[in-house]
Amino acid sequence: MAKRRKLRRRKDGSIADGRLDPQQADGAYRVNIDSYEALMIEQFANAARRDLRGPVDPDLLLKGLQFKQQFMPFEAAEWRAIEERESVRLLRQRDNRYSRAISKLVPDSFAAFALGERVDALAAFLGDEGASYYRIEEDGTIWVHPDLLVFAATTPLSENLEETLTWSPEQARDDGSAG
Repeated sequence: MAKRRKLRRRKDGSIADGRLDPQQADGAYRVNIDSYEALMIEQFANAARRDLRGPVDPDLLLKGLQFKQQFMPFEAAEWRAIEERESVRLLRQRDNRYSRAISKLVPDSFAAFALGERVDALAAFLGDEGASYYRIEEDGTIWVHPDLLVFAATTPLSENLEETLTWSPEQARDDGSAG
């Protein structure tokens, strides 16, 4: 049976909570959390202050895409075969391993979420468009069209998570970013 820690009260009667505040880089402590609801409201407010759909480093995006391919392949035929032969439990384990790999790549949970959003959007685009913009080498490394990679890393994402990226090499030439 787990031990419950005794809550410490201040002279004014409020509960003193000594958990670290993730928003404070210097390790300041969060205090005066009187209820679970107040803690949740504070966490949502902190998350809203961060730009969860902001740009990411293209190199990190490529590494994240390699993790995605390793644990949850984005090629439709390969993923269907995995879904047919594996149980729901094994599919969840794959998802958990992918999430842990992203978290190790980017330790900050907000930045990891932003990276994961972009990896998922890029993987959905590549899975839909076929092999015309990417190539998977024998050793498992992935090559993605450089302009597409920069576009996927920097373009603003929609609030609708069901939408995917739309991109073409002609678009890169029109923008002047193609070489």
